[in-house]
Amino acid sequence: MPFEDYTPQDFVENEFFCQWVLHPTEDTSAFWEMFLSLHPEKYQDILKAKALILAMKETPAIVPDEVQIEQMWQNVVTRTIAKSEKEDFESDSISRSLWRTYLGWVAASLVIVVGGIWLYNKPILFHSNTITYQHLIEYQPEKLSETRNISSDSLQISLPDGSSVILTKGSRLSYPPSFGNIRNVYLEGEGFFEVKRDTARPFVVYAGQVITKVVGTSFWVKAHDEKSDIEVDVRTGCVAVAVANFVNEPLSEIKPQFLLSANQRASYSQLDKRLERSLVNNPLPVIRPKIVSEIVYMNKPVVELFEELEKTYNVDLVFDAETLKSCRINTSFSNETFFERLDIICRVLNTSYQIVETQIIVKSKECD
Repeated sequence: MPFEDYTPQDFVENEFFCQWVLHPTEDTSAFWEMFLSLHPEKYQDILKAKALILAMKETPAIVPDEVQIEQMWQNVVTRTIAKSEKEDFESDSISRSLWRTYLGWVAASLVIVVGGIWLYNKPILFHSNTITYQHLIEYQPEKLSETRNISSDSLQISLPDGSSVILTKGSRLSYPPSFGNIRNVYLEGEGFFEVKRDTARPFVVYAGQVITKVVGTSFWVKAHDEKSDIEVDVRTGCVAVAVANFVNEPLSEIKPQFLLSANQRASYSQLDKRLERSLVNNPLPVIRPKIVSEIVYMNKPVVELFEELEKTYNVDLVFDAETLKSCRINTSFSNETFFERLDIICRVLNTSYQIVETQIIVKSKECD
């Protein structure tokens, strides 16, 4: 549910809001100031919730229901708030010191009212070990549009900047009606992104705790639920992948952990809280191949064939060129995948390979 639809009780129960009230930072304060500027009609609800949280800080209070919040608020307003002060707040002319004093009066009054209420235990949390899609969209200051694929087929959608996304069955994507300096979108499920290049406005995909930042490229993002791994597979171009520590962590403060290029993958384990880099399961050519039914190699130097594979698939093959310099091969390829081709070459050479992150290490030995 977006913040503009929140009641005071919803704000009280929201961990991000409570974090701002009790432990404000420059970033959280900027967020809520922006939210109020966009939704001035919510100032009284926020004021109620903020005062109640400060009051509950002084007592082991339990979260009251909506009716009790309203009764407490009316009691406080009657005793502590003059009409002129309310007008000052509405006009945003109230000073910070007066604001703190004002909230102090409200909190003190609420402590008296709340002290005897014991309804049900519902602790207020200030951080979460797992960031969900719902967290991401709830904590945005602007209203987002959501597209959900409820069909049995893939669904292609166009974004405001001209980029496109293919959503798989059951997936959903939220994004603003128009993009600002940063093109932020929020994904649950699987989506293939083809991003329109715009060097002045980075494109950022939020999927759980994983953040993927690009300028112009194509890639898959998979983020199904809180238990499954979150994956980013790059098809073309280059992307930066990072992990957020908390919802709405400033992008400028998040250091990318990996830079991925075509046919590389980043996989984040939500159980182990670990981001790893590897090759995709099925590397695809990054160079458009010649349209031929079969490629035949006769007496082809193996070193040249490995170099050709590296360039075609943007993979890093590690081998000893000096050891393999006398090795030649007779073979042909038609519609084999990258790894099928590599397996054929290694069988002919009577050798093997090992995948270490994004490198493929070929055990090199001399040919007779």
